[in-house]
Amino acid sequence: MEGGEGFGASDSIRIAGFQGYPSNDGFPDDPESKFTTLLSQNGPFWENISKIEASFYITALEEHFLPEYVGNIETFYQLGRDGGWDFKQLGGNLINQTYDPEDEDDGFEFGNIMTATWDFDKFKEEHGTVLGEYVFDQPPTEEGEGNWGSGSLSKFGVSIKNEDIDEYKGKIFWTDVKIYVHDMDVFMDFVKEVEEETEGRNKMSDDLKDRVIEA
Repeated sequence: MEGGEGFGASDSIRIAGFQGYPSNDGFPDDPESKFTTLLSQNGPFWENISKIEASFYITALEEHFLPEYVGNIETFYQLGRDGGWDFKQLGGNLINQTYDPEDEDDGFEFGNIMTATWDFDKFKEEHGTVLGEYVFDQPPTEEGEGNWGSGSLSKFGVSIKNEDIDEYKGKIFWTDVKIYVHDMDVFMDFVKEVEEETEGRNKMSDDLKDRVIEA
């Protein structure tokens, strides 16, 4: 985690979350490969996702990084090229999930479990037809020289803000995830495509199969 400029605030810690596409050193990034565009900015894939819920906790990796330095943990999306690469924060401080209303003095502590929700259906509804029909319906397109772009998502995750701009070292641990889809067959078609394009290197785990739910 690193303090610095981002999300319109000078005290934002960098992204900790899910990239829009898988990354694997074993596959070259070239115009002939679909590997890096199977998910990133792939509108038809994300159009089928209703929402994703993921639980996580944070730990410090150095002594002087104290819990009270973490002031805000918030979910965000980053749109793809046709969305101007804009960051959209969703509001609501996830730290509030960890407070005991009967003992407000406890405060935030490292190791507290929080749940982040990315409600794609709600996001598209609130941002109108430009994002709902233009951005999320577009498949990735090849721009030449290995550059790809289109609509939909580039990445999503949580932003973590600290109380000053010092650098701190911490780690985020994802403990569970649930993926809600509109059509299970469509989702599995993409899973199969990822497996084929990555020559079997990326498969959906048996654990995840129980966590993909048809909405």
